[in-house]
Amino acid sequence: MKEKKIWGELLGASVPSMSQPNKTYKVFLGEHGWECTCPDFQFRHGSHKYRVVFNDGHEEVIQGCKHIGFYLAEIAKEVCVVVEGAELRLAGKAKVKNITFGLFKITP
Repeated sequence: MKEKKIWGELLGASVPSMSQPNKTYKVFLGEHGWECTCPDFQFRHGSHKYRVVFNDGHEEVIQGCKHIGFYLAEIAKEVCVVVEGAELRLAGKAKVKNITFGLFKITP
């Protein structure tokens, strides 16, 4: 199944780094769910939880990095960042520059 990961990294969605202007990471649906090539995902499997309502109406809670959250906000109907039992709603199909919470900023 390593081939699927390689294809995902090659054909995945390019998402800009939030801290390095000329760097991008690949977000893709891998063998075990959403994956990203960024260090946060590679070492910690992401430090954020998102409640996502997709356009077909199904809902999932997804653990991931901010790049996965950024991509989900582009393709889903609604995305909420789950933080210690609370939720911060992000508009679906939002043109979002940064999707993070806490020490970071959310920029519409």
